[in-house]
Amino acid sequence: MKNTAVKDRRRYDLSGVKIIDSFSNMEVRLRIALLIPLALQLSWWLSAPLFSYIMAAYLVALSVYFRLIAKAPRKVGTGHLAGLLILSLITHAMFLSCAVLLWSFDGRIAQSLGMMLWFAAMLNAISPRAVESYFLIMDICVIFLSGVAMLMIEFMRGTDGATLAVFSISFLALFLYHIQSISGIARFRGKLLQLRRGEKEADRQRAIGQLVGGVAHDFNNLLTVVIGNLQLHGEVTEVAERKELLREAERAARRGADLTGQLLAFSRKSQLLPEPASIDQIVKDVKPLIMRLLGEKHNLEFHISKDTPLIDVDLAKLQAVLMNLILNARDAMVDGGTIKFHAEPSYALKNRTLSIKIADKGTGIEPSILPQVFDPYFTTKPVGKGSGLGLSMAKGFVEQSGGQLHLTSKVGRGTQVVLNFPAFFPTS
Repeated sequence: MKNTAVKDRRRYDLSGVKIIDSFSNMEVRLRIALLIPLALQLSWWLSAPLFSYIMAAYLVALSVYFRLIAKAPRKVGTGHLAGLLILSLITHAMFLSCAVLLWSFDGRIAQSLGMMLWFAAMLNAISPRAVESYFLIMDICVIFLSGVAMLMIEFMRGTDGATLAVFSISFLALFLYHIQSISGIARFRGKLLQLRRGEKEADRQRAIGQLVGGVAHDFNNLLTVVIGNLQLHGEVTEVAERKELLREAERAARRGADLTGQLLAFSRKSQLLPEPASIDQIVKDVKPLIMRLLGEKHNLEFHISKDTPLIDVDLAKLQAVLMNLILNARDAMVDGGTIKFHAEPSYALKNRTLSIKIADKGTGIEPSILPQVFDPYFTTKPVGKGSGLGLSMAKGFVEQSGGQLHLTSKVGRGTQVVLNFPAFFPTS
């Protein structure tokens, strides 16, 4: 009973299948564009409307299969996977039945076309379908059985033994080469994954080293200020000067506390105090302060859609994030300009979502450094103009709140940051 329960909870990742088996895949669209006229031409040329019927059934089954794949979650249970495998088996068998049917005709041109379709199924299995082992094994089995069916047709035709032996050896050699190609691709993919993991680990170590070095440097500066002012406080006799030294030490200590808060947000460990809030309330609270900080050369346009959902967030931290992103947009437009703030409902997180977009027409970010903008202590601003923790803190806060943050940028055309938060639904 215990083993059965464990098996029932097993999940299978369909991320590779969802990318490969979709109408957005160029190979799929090309296949459909070629097969429809081919089936009509074969039906007319061979006086066999069966080709058109099979192709119509294949396209219907393929459409149903792709729709189910698109709607399926990234990870599915055993029953869900079995259903998708059976439907994929049906579509693949329909495709290869055309190859077997063509082979059954006496004309060598028809047989050559049948062999071409059989090779096409092999190529399709070698390259994209090799991503998922369950679907690949099923494809190999169908290809093997269709090849055996072709040999059986030759046997039933009464082909002489020597010719049949040549066909059999050729079929076996092609199939073994097909298996060897798939295994070679699998080994290549394994090595590629290892290299990518090594690169990710190196990037992670680099980011950690950069973070540790930056934190050590900042804290050392702040502690120097605190210790120096406290030492001077013991030596200075004037009351006003002693108070100023204490105030400066307190300011440095508070900057250290802010730095700790930013690090916690980056590591997704900060303590959040979420509460239901509307975008109107958020904008009302943050707008006056932002307008004072922007200056005369910059303008901020708000576009708030109707029916925006409530979100459950820590208001103070969200306001700090929005201010940071808007000020980044201001700094990117040295000569001034308009920053656009959009808020609208969407389904970016599959369920109802509030999407907040902040866009500028500034200098943009070079594509070569775009992947690094969320690294701690990485900044494109001049020395002394930014700590390099703003974007990493923003991304950490949004993800800790259950959302996602996306940044796109083009040099000379500006930058857009999108914050997606799951909608809050009050319970009765």
